[in-house]
Amino acid sequence: AGETLGLIHYARACNNVLETNLETQACTVSRIWGKFGTSYDLTWKSLVGSGMNAVNYYWFNDGVNFLESGHYQASHEYHCPLDIRGRPREHYTAIRRLNAFLMAHPEIAATAPRVEVSVGFLHEFGWSAFVGARVDGAYENRTNALLNLLAACGVSFDLLDLADWKPARHAPKVLFLQPPRFLPRATMDKLARYVRAGGRLILSNFLPSLDEHLRSCPDLARALGAGRIQEVPAKPGALEPHRIRMAGKEIFVLDRIETYRPGRGARVLATGEAGVLGFERRVGRGRATVLGWRLEYLFTDLHRHLLGTLLGRRLDGPLVLTRAGGGTTLKTVMNLEDDPVSARVDGRLLRLPAKRAAFVLTRRRRRQVFI
Repeated sequence: AGETLGLIHYARACNNVLETNLETQACTVSRIWGKFGTSYDLTWKSLVGSGMNAVNYYWFNDGVNFLESGHYQASHEYHCPLDIRGRPREHYTAIRRLNAFLMAHPEIAATAPRVEVSVGFLHEFGWSAFVGARVDGAYENRTNALLNLLAACGVSFDLLDLADWKPARHAPKVLFLQPPRFLPRATMDKLARYVRAGGRLILSNFLPSLDEHLRSCPDLARALGAGRIQEVPAKPGALEPHRIRMAGKEIFVLDRIETYRPGRGARVLATGEAGVLGFERRVGRGRATVLGWRLEYLFTDLHRHLLGTLLGRRLDGPLVLTRAGGGTTLKTVMNLEDDPVSARVDGRLLRLPAKRAAFVLTRRRRRQVFI
């Protein structure tokens, strides 16, 4: 779910949907969620809930290439809404219902997403980080793991292109960043200004110490008061993780970690055998949190506790995507679990089947629920 929403927001952040494939491919959806109509319904509603104003159903029907001259094979069977003989499957009905709802409420297109946190990235490095590098695992090991964790914990997010970002015009409530070892000097400066002006920065994985030319650049580390940074490599044995204590829990990390010496004025958040691995500091009117390992979703319950500690609230509800504007609010309540769940939205209790989503549309105090 995090990866799917991440690609949607990546396209929106870059303002160029041509660079990201947002076709709701029948074969892809069936492979990820399973071959039943509720899976497709969940995917389509997540597109709308995340801010897209169109749904591209692809493919729509299975069929046969005449004279067996198809690009791949003579026939194609991708569990499309219409089967190879033109007979409707169950998600064909879901498409008709969804289209009828959207056609009846064109005011939804005038609304914009409202999210709890933003996840920063750089468009100039974005293609490799979000698409191409999935081949060698870099995407999975960095931002993708964080996006999946946020989705699993019910935290709504969008993506923020730091290259075009102007902190004075747009200051998200919370900005997550899992950067590589380097960042452009201008980006480091923007992050520091964002925190000083009252922003909340949560940085994990690396505290960048190199600029875009791979030259030493401790600007951000100095601004956040990290002190001396030391990398501790992964232990040689697969069953020898680094043990980190944070928020009363013990975390196991198999990858490399970073330690810091933040000094006076900082609140230590995480410690380990190597020293301080996480701290928090007031910087100007804002607050910065630095963690020397990457947040991921391998141990979801444990990391849900850590994420809830960082955000200062319990994370025990479903994922809710919100769009609002012009007196209209659309909330998309997503059940990503394999079992039915109950969720209370705007004072109303909803019962959602497994792998289903509900629209809660409010306009001029009138509320409509569509499942």
